[in-house]
Amino acid sequence: MAGNVKFTFEGLCPFFTKHIPEHRLMIGLIGIYEPNEVMHVPTLAIFEEGFPEPTIYRGNSIRKLLTGDVFFHLRSNDSLAADDIVADNSVNLLDIERLYEPGALAVDPQRCQARLHFNHGALSQIESNLVKFVDQHGDLLDRPPERLSYNLKLEIPVPEQSYAVLHFEGETDDFVFKGGRNYRVAITSLPQHIDHDDETNHFQYFYSLAGNTPDTIIIPEQANEEDEGRPFCMLGGFGNTEY
Repeated sequence: MAGNVKFTFEGLCPFFTKHIPEHRLMIGLIGIYEPNEVMHVPTLAIFEEGFPEPTIYRGNSIRKLLTGDVFFHLRSNDSLAADDIVADNSVNLLDIERLYEPGALAVDPQRCQARLHFNHGALSQIESNLVKFVDQHGDLLDRPPERLSYNLKLEIPVPEQSYAVLHFEGETDDFVFKGGRNYRVAITSLPQHIDHDDETNHFQYFYSLAGNTPDTIIIPEQANEEDEGRPFCMLGGFGNTEY
């Protein structure tokens, strides 16, 4: 009997994506640690069916530090499994680079705290939203709204006679997914206010990945929530974060 590993990537803050046309997927996690400011704290939590306590990678110790390049390897007993990422037709990814003309924004993934690499699985959306676009001052930009996916799941079957490894470069311990068992891996990057009462535009931190920040910063904003849709990572705006 095949098991299943389901990765979930929820809200705009945790990630940006690359390489879907090449049937690969790279998720970049942004870590921001500033005193008296808003921090993004990337977290990877692994839940195994039937076990109440998750395994959490966040940086509390070097053996669970979520940093650098992380690779998902799926293997059978006799050979390396075929590589492929299949994206559902409903997936229209919200990617910071897609907000500009092709090649206009030079994003450097090495500026991410961690980069997760996948060559397996079926990618589909958890939900999408009709999105309009504003600048850093909240002024509406002259471009049509788009329906974009920013809550996603990646499901990877692991047959009973197989196993998978989440391999962390560096000193972080690897995690082994046993064949025939079911797991859920939740990827988040929760903004945390530290001695800071003002609302902060969390989307601006995506521009720390770019070497050529433009004069006009484009910010996605929900178009179907006029009263609550704002360019902040807050419940009712982009992201699922509660303070």
